[in-house]
Amino acid sequence: MKKLAFPETSLSAVFFSRPAAKVGMTLIEIVMGASILAMLFFFSYRLFSSFTRTQEVGHWAATTTKQLRNGLTLLRNEMSRATKPEVVTQRGSVPFDTGNGDRELFMYVPATIPFETENVSVDQKLLHFYMCRPGKQSLPGETDIAPEILSGTLYLEGGKLKYRRQIVTQPADYPEKIGAQSQIIAEHISKISITVSEVADPDDLSVKNRNLLTIALTSRHPRYTASTVTESLEGTFEVLVRRGGHP
Repeated sequence: MKKLAFPETSLSAVFFSRPAAKVGMTLIEIVMGASILAMLFFFSYRLFSSFTRTQEVGHWAATTTKQLRNGLTLLRNEMSRATKPEVVTQRGSVPFDTGNGDRELFMYVPATIPFETENVSVDQKLLHFYMCRPGKQSLPGETDIAPEILSGTLYLEGGKLKYRRQIVTQPADYPEKIGAQSQIIAEHISKISITVSEVADPDDLSVKNRNLLTIALTSRHPRYTASTVTESLEGTFEVLVRRGGHP
């Protein structure tokens, strides 16, 4: 009896052999994958950009607010010292003639009050006033000293709001003092407004009865123009008001 002959084939070849797998991706799959990656990158960029902008605007607002407050506080303190030139004698305080006419008797403000402008690119004076440190004369045991006269000017220059203090007349006893110094009050100004309230009787000006000046400043972010910071102050002063005609 003959035995049937079968071809020699291993079991692994019988049970594990499969058609070759198809290698590669279709064009549609590639496009869909690229689109998903692009969307992920886009949303990640928007999220990062929004966070960066928030951080930048927040830092700018805090820095600008501090600068405005410090500058306006300085201006208010300087304005409160605006007084007529005087010397202290045994009989009290008497006027002092500086040879500068009556300029030291006024706070110079814009010609039109209330004043408001958004055109900050034009260089101009906004405020000008004089401060007097009373001198001494005929006081027992003390050397006569002429008063020290300083001027304060608030002005726009190059789109920045600046304050300048300058010595006009100075006693010979203090030759080492700096003649003039300037400070930036605010940058990136977009709006300035100034109002003045005067006392009813100009002859009644005193420490307890003073004129009032209000100034409001708005700064705008140089890149994100929708972001602004506004600060204002009220400052009192003891001299007359003159509109326009700045020295």
